[in-house]
Amino acid sequence: VGNAHFADSIKTPIYRIVNAADIVPRVPPAWGVDVAIAAIRWLPLPTEFVVQLLTRYRGYVHYGDMRYLNHVADQADAKGIPYEGLALLSNPALPYRVWWLFRRWIATWGKAAADDHSSVTYSEKLKAYARRRN
Repeated sequence: VGNAHFADSIKTPIYRIVNAADIVPRVPPAWGVDVAIAAIRWLPLPTEFVVQLLTRYRGYVHYGDMRYLNHVADQADAKGIPYEGLALLSNPALPYRVWWLFRRWIATWGKAAADDHSSVTYSEKLKAYARRRN
């Protein structure tokens, strides 16, 4: 996540890996900050501090080509490589990502939002994907 100046300063390709229902790569959604500010202004409370805090995050967006790791069980295939059925999808459309996200959050009662953030899981899935390609 960064602003336009940050993204323009990077000269190499940028790939953004998102693991299934991980909540962290979805924060802050650019449109979400404006929606939150508008909603907070309606509250009958002193909210100016929160509005100022959220305003600081305007202009920060995700850059790079997204690579999406689908959710699959940690089940090994015939060669003993874990995550059978694993796919690394290139820039899947937003409606699909929203559908996959909410379906997984509902199935796990929200637990997947944090579970899928594990750096160990990211690493293991990428290693399994690389082993299958070779």
